[in-house]
Amino acid sequence: MRVKLCIALALLGGLTASTAAAESVLFSIYVDDYGQFSLDGSLVGSYNNSAAAGSIDVTVDLTPGWHNLNFDYKNQ
Repeated sequence: MRVKLCIALALLGGLTASTAAAESVLFSIYVDDYGQFSLDGSLVGSYNNSAAAGSIDVTVDLTPGWHNLNFDYKNQ
């Protein structure tokens, strides 16, 4: 008997950028199969390759204040 395992995970979080730190920030996320990264509700990066692992590398300019982070991950 062969069983196919598929894992899905959603991570929600946030960060506060102070006035001094409000500048370009690099987010680098290592992904195996599939991932999407959203900042403040907007998709800013994704990776989709079931044959190989890779990374989502996104540089964004953060304004001062709170920012919502969302990462959706799927592995098969």
